[in-house]
Amino acid sequence: MRFVLLPARRRRLRAPRIGSTAVAHRRASFAEPAAGEILRRKPKTGGIVRTRAWGVAVTVTAVLIAVGGCTFLQPEQPTYRYWEPARSPDGTQVVYSSPVGEAFELFLWDPATGGETQLTRNGAINWAPSWAPDSSRIVFASQRNDNIDLYVIDAVSGEETRLTTHEKEDVNPSWGPDGRILFNSSRSESWELYAIDPDGLNLERISPAVGTP
Repeated sequence: MRFVLLPARRRRLRAPRIGSTAVAHRRASFAEPAAGEILRRKPKTGGIVRTRAWGVAVTVTAVLIAVGGCTFLQPEQPTYRYWEPARSPDGTQVVYSSPVGEAFELFLWDPATGGETQLTRNGAINWAPSWAPDSSRIVFASQRNDNIDLYVIDAVSGEETRLTTHEKEDVNPSWGPDGRILFNSSRSESWELYAIDPDGLNLERISPAVGTP
């Protein structure tokens, strides 16, 4: 945002004539204070210093934004619990992501009993779970070692298998009814659609050609 200060209208003040009751030591010339303007006199020279009250406020605000970002202008955000829930195809369980310390772990919830079980314990950021058609496994995205890849976890034993190993990001997995896993990847010049088998084989890019609906 750019602020433009317009010059204030100037009015010349004349010293009183000789013989008047007031004695003028010198002739003064200064502009009338504008709205929101503060005038103060320099202690040594007697000159006038002008300060915009709102200008000081803008400066302080700019410093706060630079140091702490804009969060102080926003209300506190709610906690991300029960995030991105996905119901198993057999309807018996719901998987979701919830914070555990600085990590996001996957949890299983049984709607019939209300019981909750922590599924992952890897201390990473895990999200976007998607169930296998037979409700036995779950594919999800996980950020580890400054990279995001896809992992598959057994819903009973909790055993994990790394599905993708590319240096680019692989996200948004979706386990299809045909057993193939669809996901987005930035491994090309743009985000594209890929498919892979649950065992990590037969990786292929299936995005339609540019301009094709």
